[in-house]
Amino acid sequence: DLKEHIANLQLENHCILTGWQTDTNKFLNALDLFVLPSHYEGLPCSILEAWQQKIPVAGTNVPGIKDLILDNKNGVLISKDNPQEAANIIAELLSNKNKLNILSENGNTQWEHQFTVEKISKNRILKVRLEILPPVKNEKTKEGQSG
Repeated sequence: DLKEHIANLQLENHCILTGWQTDTNKFLNALDLFVLPSHYEGLPCSILEAWQQKIPVAGTNVPGIKDLILDNKNGVLISKDNPQEAANIIAELLSNKNKLNILSENGNTQWEHQFTVEKISKNRILKVRLEILPPVKNEKTKEGQSG
């Protein structure tokens, strides 16, 4: 069981097992680094939530995650098959506050430019509009011709 494993590793003071949560902001704000160790993701909303709160992100180099994270720009990609390497990268990140600040700022900027409700709504409206309405011709008529 996970609680026993945490106890065996003497990590009780470093791990919080919350169970299912609907309001993750209170937990995100307590983090120095958000890590998403996954084998596959669609669109990982948890990364977007972390970026929204200016939390730096590390995630495994798998579909979905690698589609969002630009390695060492807005987050860090870690191996899904090499836990020791991932642990080393995470430890290195946690010891480099400057890098964490850069990652959190860049992640938040990406969230602001692409994933706010306003941006998503605007892009969706534009897409629907282009699908439904015919293209608008913007041809100027030549002088003397009716148009």
